[in-house]
Formats: sequence, structure tokens, C-alpha cells
Amino acid sequence: MSRYDFLASFLAVYRTKSLTRAAQELELSQPAISTHLKSLEAAVGKPLFTRGPRGAEPTAAAHDLADAVSPSLDTLDAAWVMYQRASSKYGGPVYIGAESELLTYYLLPKLATLENKKITSYFALGEVQKLMKRLEDRTLDMLVYHTGYQAEPELNVDVFEQHTLSEDNLLLVGNAKWADKIDSAALQAGETRALLKAQWIVYAIERNFPQQYLLKVFDQREEFDITAVIPDVGGMLEALKQGLGIGVLPDFCCHDAVMKGDLFVLHQPTHVPTVPINLISLKPSKLSTLAAQVRRHLQGD
Repeated sequence: MSRYDFLASFLAVYRTKSLTRAAQELELSQPAISTHLKSLEAAVGKPLFTRGPRGAEPTAAAHDLADAVSPSLDTLDAAWVMYQRASSKYGGPVYIGAESELLTYYLLPKLATLENKKITSYFALGEVQKLMKRLEDRTLDMLVYHTGYQAEPELNVDVFEQHTLSEDNLLLVGNAKWADKIDSAALQAGETRALLKAQWIVYAIERNFPQQYLLKVFDQREEFDITAVIPDVGGMLEALKQGLGIGVLPDFCCHDAVMKGDLFVLHQPTHVPTVPINLISLKPSKLSTLAAQVRRHLQGD
């Protein structure tokens, strides 16, 4: 940890007279603030605060230290803000976490229409919980993920905001062979034997779209035969086109294949189940100018 971090924590406590408020302001834990203060007191050789009825009371040494370092730290913070604002004119990096299918079939088409072409987007792919940890560690600016079919990330609402970007339809699809096999009229009448006897392809066990589809459309929890688990939407689409089985995917993943006639929608339920796509980011006031541009673009603002 650098001397800057120690001094920034010190000034935050000095100005707020509260470790709790200082921790919130700096987006750190209270134990981290305490550690910084102890390290700084060891370097100074004197106590900097005493516990008083109104919170952390500065000592004479604290007043002297604040007078000495606050002008320089405030100037440095102001210079950083000015740099961030200026850099938006020239572009720079934005770090985005996403599940792979969302990157390929949702995010990239969205970002292609971003007006600021000088922004460099760095993408991180993986499980939502691991990406959320990176967001908390500030190595990502934002996270885009499916919601509703897995453990939801826990949010610190003082630091992060969550928005629903879209609600995409879940479609039951297969190639021409399966379109002939599956009796759509029987499905419309609620008869699901043909589906339960079919071979199924799933994208991932933990995100079992077929199970969700059967439950939401037919109110059924019966088991079905999984012939392949393919953790790549491109590979799953190819398997569906080849007739390896039937599957359920969000519309944005299989729309082009359906429009080209490579895949067919096997059922048109009265109430189509949907999968929400969510965005989590730092609060707007805490985002860099460039990351805020990307966030507004994805939200359609």
C-alpha cells in the first residue's frame, strides 16, 4: 500500500471525523481505513486521533499533518479529474465483464453503434460471481450478465447500480428434421410427451434454459434427456443446425439462424418466457468519463 493511500484515508477521517464515513467516501472497508491510520501513526510517531463523543477527534499532530499534505493531495485529485475529462476527447480504455454469449451476440452489436470510436473496450469473460469480484476490485468498470437463472450477485448499493438492459424471449428451436418431428398443435394443447422424448442440447447445466422453459410454459418439472452440454453458443447453434437435438436459447442468440431458415421455432406459447439482461456498474459519479459514455449507450440514454 502506498503513502498516498495512507494519507488519503487520513484526510478522509480528518474531514469527516468518522471512520465509517471515510470508508464509504473512499469505497474501502473500515478495517482498511484503520490499518492505514495505524501505519501512518507508526511513521509519524504520534497518535493522530482520539475517540470522542463526536467521533474521531484530531490531535495536534493531525492538524499539523493535514495542513502539510492537504494542498498537495487536493491538487493531485483535481489533476486526476481534469485528466479523466480531457482523456474522453481522445479515447481510452473501458473494462467490461460479460458472459461469452452476451459478448458475441449482444454487446458487440450494441457497441458497434457507439459514436466515440476512440474508446478501447477490454473484455473479460467468465462466471458471473468471479466477474463480480473483479468489479468489486475495480479491475472492471461494468458487468453485463443474464439474471434469474443463477445466484444473483450481492451489491453494495452505496457503490454500485444495477439496471435491466432488456428482456429477451426464450425460444424453443430445432432444425427442419425436428420441426417435422415435434407436433406444434399438440404443444399448443399442452401435450409435452414429444419434448420429453426428444434429445436436448443445453448451453450450461447451471443455466438450464430448457428446464426454465418447460416450467414457465407448461408448468412441468419432468426430467428430459440431455444429449450434449456445449458451453459455447456458436457450437450449440451448429449442433442444433446439424440436428443433434433441440434446445432453448435467448432470441438474440438464435435470431439470425431462424431468419435464414437454418433453425425453426418449434413452439409459439401464449406467454413467452423471457431472460433479463442486466448491467452492474459503479454509480455514475464514480465512473470514469469514458465508462459513463459506454454505460449510457448500453442503457439507450
